[in-house]
Amino acid sequence: MVLPVAGMLSGHCGCRRGRDCPRPAKHPLIAGGVRSATADADQIHRWWARWPWAGVGIATGARARLAVVDLDPAHGATASLERLDPGHQPLPPTLSARTGGGWHRYYRAPASISNTAGRLGALDLPGVDLRGEGGYVVAAPSPHPSGVRYAWVADPAPLAPLPSWIAAPPPPTPTPLGVDRSPSYARHALEAECDRVARAALGARNDTLNRAAFSLGTLVGAGALEEGTVVEALANAAIRAGLATRAPLPADEIIATIASGLAAGRSRPRALSRSREPARRVLLRR
Repeated sequence: MVLPVAGMLSGHCGCRRGRDCPRPAKHPLIAGGVRSATADADQIHRWWARWPWAGVGIATGARARLAVVDLDPAHGATASLERLDPGHQPLPPTLSARTGGGWHRYYRAPASISNTAGRLGALDLPGVDLRGEGGYVVAAPSPHPSGVRYAWVADPAPLAPLPSWIAAPPPPTPTPLGVDRSPSYARHALEAECDRVARAALGARNDTLNRAAFSLGTLVGAGALEEGTVVEALANAAIRAGLATRAPLPADEIIATIASGLAAGRSRPRALSRSREPARRVLLRR
């Protein structure tokens, strides 16, 4: 499933912002963003007739049953993969492409897999990102802002399944056993996760948002928080963190990341103790 992305035109982004675009060559050109990706040949022909310079975006996630590992050696991907222990084997050969400065490795994905930044599964791996539910990647032969083009590797390997250690959901934020189910606890948990998202460092914001949604999703699943309240609070925190500075339609990606994390968290509700009323003192009159 594909969608047109801005591409490069005369040395700058192919969108109407041109040289002022904050995300050159990589953002969607269509309303709905990645949600409008399709395999319909007629629609694809219409898009590229309108934007012949457009790059090719490939949707990832459940609809496409596809995940892509993005390796960026300039940010530590090579060293990260070298540190993998025997229980986390190197990434198996699969369909791959050269990007502007690294590699995209395509894998068959389970029904739903979350986007991450700087980690795979439960492992922190600088320079290694994962595109899954609600995400997309720019594909060959699209132009890259560096001036090179994305390119498929020669003699590509067949599409391999995503390794199980990557497909496993991220661990929830540690929670003390027997924590109270009171509204005040849930409110404090929501405030803490939103603060964590709002303060997230550049390059880790989307992953922090996903992990916060997963953690709060475990409380939604336990009945301690309302889903609508969580979505609104996390979306506002993401905007404060700067996730909404990318154009166009950045809200689509924010909501998709939140929805993915919440869905995974709801499936693993926290075991919360029932709230206990504080003991009352009885004053006896003499």
